[in-house]
Amino acid sequence: MRRRMVNLGAGFLIMIFLSNVMANASTILIEAVKKDRVSEIIEAIKEGADVNAKDEDGKTALMFVAKENSLNVAKLLIKEG
Repeated sequence: MRRRMVNLGAGFLIMIFLSNVMANASTILIEAVKKDRVSEIIEAIKEGADVNAKDEDGKTALMFVAKENSLNVAKLLIKEG
């Protein structure tokens, strides 16, 4: 029983860690999109960024791309999301 609880605790910590990594990658993705930095966008996606994640105002990376008229980045985000 104790071993099972330890395993559950370790699994929970791993989930929290991975969630934070993905959230950070998603934040990096949105910032890279705002600055139109394609290499950073690709890297954030490789790191597990959620292309559908929203910023603090509820906007997604694709919303910023639409505003800037960046067709290649829009295609990339749509393909990945």
